[in-house]
Amino acid sequence: SGPVRLRTVTAGLGLLDGTVAARDIRGRIFKGGLYGQARVGLYRGHVQRMRKEPLIWARGGVNRLDLEPASGGAVEALVNGSFAVRGTPSYLQGRVQAKSKILWAANQWYNDAKLDLRFRGPRYTLKKMYVKREEGGHVRVAGRIATTRTGKVDLKVDVSRLPLAAVPGLDGEKPPVAGIVNARNLRVGGSFAAPVLEGTIALVRAKIRGVPAGNGEVRLIPQNDHTKLEGQILSWLQLVRGRLALGGNRGVALKLRFQDVPLERFVPELAGRGNLEGRLSGTLDLDLGAPGGVRLAKLQIDKLSM
Repeated sequence: SGPVRLRTVTAGLGLLDGTVAARDIRGRIFKGGLYGQARVGLYRGHVQRMRKEPLIWARGGVNRLDLEPASGGAVEALVNGSFAVRGTPSYLQGRVQAKSKILWAANQWYNDAKLDLRFRGPRYTLKKMYVKREEGGHVRVAGRIATTRTGKVDLKVDVSRLPLAAVPGLDGEKPPVAGIVNARNLRVGGSFAAPVLEGTIALVRAKIRGVPAGNGEVRLIPQNDHTKLEGQILSWLQLVRGRLALGGNRGVALKLRFQDVPLERFVPELAGRGNLEGRLSGTLDLDLGAPGGVRLAKLQIDKLSM
């Protein structure tokens, strides 16, 4: 994303009793309109008694703010929103609200995107974050976050009928995988430094390279500093064990077992080398670290029948 540029900003400025006031602020930001008013208290009633921190009060909003340049092209939407904030730079409190009738992200159209966020210092309350997919389904998030190292996280996430191709990392123009993701009553807990997950993620009507791969269900079980994973990812792919860490040593470790995978269906390139048909069984160990490096990959083939 590029730098924030305010264009043609106008305001009525004044100084009274050690407070700088900006009235009727008008400007342009990311192709949208900015409006508001603000006060900054620099002194305690007398110019010889400067505050240790300025006292800030501001409120206003934006009209038709363009998220495409703001997000580097990742999201397209025109946003209307409002904000109110007061306090000092080290401890601000306030509220941000935003909404967009139409939103484009990860090759999907969404409607009625809404955000309602309140904050008090390092504590944030997400009253609502909601987006509805145009072809059905939605994502809804609400809860609380404290951003100190020992602060707690308590978020509830509801994902309904989200295409697998819209998941970050799988959202290319021609993704090799397809299917529907449901995650009802998913909870993000633990600490801000090391959050953990609890709930169930279901994958419905999965396809790999256009070939049906069945359904799956992965259970997320919170531990002290990581999330335990178990379940069936696809009809032929079992998650023997898994570990997801979102703290300082971020990464995911998986042991997967695949059974009787029809090679010619998922690897059609084999057809070009003759009438090759076969089934593959075995295990795969993966250890992936942030931001995406492979720390360990081990493949063991138990059976290959041609």
